Amino acid sequence: ELSFKIRVPFYKAWWFYLSIGITLILITSFIIIRFNRIKLEEIKKRASLKKMLVKERQKALSQQMNPHFIFNALSSVQNYIYKGDRITSSLFLEKFSQLIRNVLYNSQSDSVTLSDEIQSLHIYLELERLRLNNSFDFSIETEKEIITEDIMIPVFFIQPYAENAVW
Repeated sequence: ELSFKIRVPFYKAWWFYLSIGITLILITSFIIIRFNRIKLEEIKKRASLKKMLVKERQKALSQQMNPHFIFNALSSVQNYIYKGDRITSSLFLEKFSQLIRNVLYNSQSDSVTLSDEIQSLHIYLELERLRLNNSFDFSIETEKEIITEDIMIPVFFIQPYAENAVW
């Protein structure tokens, strides 16, 4: 007489189910943690890019309205006021405020229409001409077939070249 015991196959044993459950929990946890890390890295990259964009916009704004130009413009107004030239000082302040408004408005976007850039450039050149006692003339011309309202260019793209040309 032989007696033997048939054990339950390992895949039906309680410890097998427990190990499968723990393995699934560990894999799921790993996937969730990895997914969260990837998302966090992505959020950090976006924040870094936004910070860099803000920095570049500030740099572009400072290039457009550099402190030297602002100081010279305000000194010119002061000079006109000292001379008693109310008309020129008023005209200068009006154009200066238009230019600052345009610069601040345009600095909020990455690109502007060519017509907006030309308008700002025209005001800037008028200010420089007034400040330099009408020592130069200028004209801004575009070809007739160019629709300046449809062309987008980077913000503050042309003004530095015009500033260098004046000087």
